[in-house]
Amino acid sequence: MNAYHKWLAGQVDDSHYRIRLARIRGRCHHWLIEGAACEQDKTANSCALWLKQEAMFWTFSRDPALIPLTNNQAERDLRPYVIWRK
Repeated sequence: MNAYHKWLAGQVDDSHYRIRLARIRGRCHHWLIEGAACEQDKTANSCALWLKQEAMFWTFSRDPALIPLTNNQAERDLRPYVIWRK
């Protein structure tokens, strides 16, 4: 069970969850910088683009109670319409 699921189940408090997210975000940032500096043009360009938009990817971490980490609920809501369409 990962930190998100433990947080949802109430096994982990908000501060621990936010510390964990900050650690993960720091690691991701580090590797994006490394990737942007690499010699492979495709990788460097992709990482540079991700770095420009990095804040957007972490929007859910500002208020995890309001912004779900996954889009499972949206997919569940759309499923009956997709099945009906077929």
